[in-house]
Amino acid sequence: MALSAQQIERYRRDGFVCPVPVMPAAEAAGLRRRLEAVEARQGGKLEAVQRSRAFLLFKWLDDVLYAGAAKNLQRL
Repeated sequence: MALSAQQIERYRRDGFVCPVPVMPAAEAAGLRRRLEAVEARQGGKLEAVQRSRAFLLFKWLDDVLYAGAAKNLQRL
């Protein structure tokens, strides 16, 4: 998802943009469902040790972090 002209101007002026659109809402909802399914299978929320490096446990999360989001950061 491309940044708008206004977001680019804000970045140049302030040095940051928030929020940064990194994926469509439907894709984010799908990822959330996957995480919630994992939590349901294990009987509760991820433990702290699982959350700290979750990309090592879940290939789909690693793909999001290092493939999808990286494309969007290159646009800055």
